[in-house]
Amino acid sequence: MTDTVTVGLIDPTLRLGSTRSAKVTVQVLRAPAERTLRDLPVHLRGLAPGLSAQAVPSVVSVGLRGIREGLNRVEADDVVVYVDLTGLGSGQYPLTVRADAPYEAGVTHFEPATVQVRIASVK
Repeated sequence: MTDTVTVGLIDPTLRLGSTRSAKVTVQVLRAPAERTLRDLPVHLRGLAPGLSAQAVPSVVSVGLRGIREGLNRVEADDVVVYVDLTGLGSGQYPLTVRADAPYEAGVTHFEPATVQVRIASVK
């Protein structure tokens, strides 16, 4: 949308020497949509050989944001939720949840945002 408008001042005690106008262009876009995918499994990436691991909770919810048409095409299998175990040994760790998602969907949040991971040696 483009329009020509008159430029003015907010302060009523000030005045412009002459009337000024400006051409203003405003782009109107669709508002982004939001969607939540629930109970997505948390994958364990980067686990070293000889170790086993378990995440608690083992599923999380993921908030997505994007253009409605794009979000409608995103399936639960398109979003891979994971925690990175690279370099970690036996023990318990609170780890931040991450996700790989299609370009149509930006990840806004996780619920919960962290999971407790227990890593143990395999005998």
